[in-house]
Amino acid sequence: RNAGEEWLFPGFATYYPQVEVEIVNTVKGTVLKSSQALKVKARDDCIDYQGKRRKAGEQWMVNIVGCYLPAVNEEDVEIVNATILTYKNALHIRAKATFIDGRGTERKAGEEWLVTYKDVETAMFIPDVNEVITKTVNLISLGPHDYCMIKDPVDENNKPQLGSRMIIRGRKTFFLKPGETIDGACPQKSIMLGPRDAIWVTATQQFMDTHNKKNVLRKPGQEWICYGPAEYWPTLESRSHSKFQSFIGVEILGIYIFHPGRWLVLFIAMIALWMNRFFANII
Repeated sequence: RNAGEEWLFPGFATYYPQVEVEIVNTVKGTVLKSSQALKVKARDDCIDYQGKRRKAGEQWMVNIVGCYLPAVNEEDVEIVNATILTYKNALHIRAKATFIDGRGTERKAGEEWLVTYKDVETAMFIPDVNEVITKTVNLISLGPHDYCMIKDPVDENNKPQLGSRMIIRGRKTFFLKPGETIDGACPQKSIMLGPRDAIWVTATQQFMDTHNKKNVLRKPGQEWICYGPAEYWPTLESRSHSKFQSFIGVEILGIYIFHPGRWLVLFIAMIALWMNRFFANII
């Protein structure tokens, strides 16, 4: 041994002091459960328990079950407990520095992403030294007639589309990704239109209207009426005003009059013409 050199004398064993050696400290191991990990910091350049070279000040996680005894150039920082993930909850994670995560994906400093139970092997998530849990989110479930509006949605490349909105229709289950928020109530119900029902709609921007499986190009400011029976789903490019019923309806014949003005005039004119012919024949 060289003067000033430090080393660890692990048990089980009996240590006999020597005049050339000074006992600096007695180190106790940390017992780790299957749902725990130990954050360790290097005091000097060293090689960790997995044979990886570590630089002074670097931190890493020790993921073992049992007792871990830190090396002479290591010091314990803290015990990190796992978060249990199910199909009903997920985590928002943010990177504190640029690194490659446990799934082999490069993460940039400040980047945020979603972690679900499908992303972990044991349904337990333990954040890396470069990861921080920012939020726990619950599962959103939409029924067959439900929808919700998402503000600032995140695309397939995990890039936030700031200033835009997206409508998600049921039946579907999903988690909000980092940066996404619910715009309005959730869930919202689609509008059911019976045979005597209709709804007045105005286009706020140009889009292709596919209501009732018909492709109609709508221009900004254009107004139209959607008739039942149908299920009306609101769109981002239009605004629905009011739901109303037909003025005259003959359910047996399937005849419904939604615009009473002109149809009422025509109906009265037909009655008057019939009465004139009827009385003319009598006379």
